[in-house]
Amino acid sequence: MTLYVQDGLQDIIMVEVSRSATLTDVKKKLLEKRARSGRDPKYIANGKVVREDKPLVDQGILSRHILHAMNHSTN
Repeated sequence: MTLYVQDGLQDIIMVEVSRSATLTDVKKKLLEKRARSGRDPKYIANGKVVREDKPLVDQGILSRHILHAMNHSTN
């Protein structure tokens, strides 16, 4: 399935993953594409934080959905 990852202020990056993929699989694909994501960002989809241990489909993330990378802010 095709997902789109909005990585901070960068453009949206298209990633192809299997239907049983987890967030870890998406992160590996982003590294292959040399996308910068900062230090261990949280990913948000459908208004919820995406978990790494559950398949994306089980979290309601389907083909053509957008994952938003949210970097930790430091004060």
